[in-house]
Amino acid sequence: MSQHRIDDWDDLRFFLAAARAGSFMRAADDLRTNQTTVGRRIERLEAGLGVKLFDRVGRAMRVTPAGQNLLAMAEAMEEAAGNIERDLAGHDRELAGEVTIAAPEGLASFALTRWLADFRLRYPRITLRIKVSNQVVDLRTRQADMALQLAIPLDPRAVGVKVGTFRVHPFGSHEYLTRAGTPAGLDDLARHDLLDHWGYAALPGFDQWRRLTADHPRVVFATDSARVYLEAARAGLGIAFLPVYYARSMDNLRELDLGLSVAMPLWLVSHSETNGAARVQAVFRYLRERFADPEEKRFS
Repeated sequence: MSQHRIDDWDDLRFFLAAARAGSFMRAADDLRTNQTTVGRRIERLEAGLGVKLFDRVGRAMRVTPAGQNLLAMAEAMEEAAGNIERDLAGHDRELAGEVTIAAPEGLASFALTRWLADFRLRYPRITLRIKVSNQVVDLRTRQADMALQLAIPLDPRAVGVKVGTFRVHPFGSHEYLTRAGTPAGLDDLARHDLLDHWGYAALPGFDQWRRLTADHPRVVFATDSARVYLEAARAGLGIAFLPVYYARSMDNLRELDLGLSVAMPLWLVSHSETNGAARVQAVFRYLRERFADPEEKRFS
């Protein structure tokens, strides 16, 4: 091992406290530790650097000339560290910068993007990034700052708020229903073409739909894209199991009452370790407000 080496930079914090306090005992009080720990940290620092940093004068500790040199440099490092913390803290307090929202394709396309213009008017210095994902993302590792998801957040450090209900019902286009007839119940679906979404295979609550499509002889189309799934239904390929919040707004689609539906809570989730920035809190608050708006009835 080479000489003049600092194995643990945190030892400098103990050195600064001892130099300023004039004794290991008072330094221990300042650091909320014990005198033995302070002494052990100083001894390790001295051994690594190969110099003596303190002389004992009665019950007090006096900094040696080598210690005085180290003190000046350690104080400069402390000041630089403080500047970094203040700069980052100031940046986090600003309503500026990037915020990434993870959301399934349908919610990203038919909900979030419709609100972006209004959001930009309120927060022109915040840039939104939307990560389209049908999987639950790891917010702790900053894959995103927050997420809209159907799964209940299980991480105890997650901050989850229910913002609505995600409802899915059968729909068919007017063109298809005119051609193939309108089913009156689930039994009638055996004579109809069905369209499937692969994303439903991993979602809780879709057991009835999965059983239906698994045994059905006429599943004529499948995709993992919400937008493609919608367009296939609108084009008249067959009957699709579509989210109500956007399917009801399509003029050429008809909602079918077949005793087949899904209703799941929709969660807006952030993580306590990464949601402290003002810009993240502003986006989270904005989305909560939009979902709670009395005029926004698509998720009620």
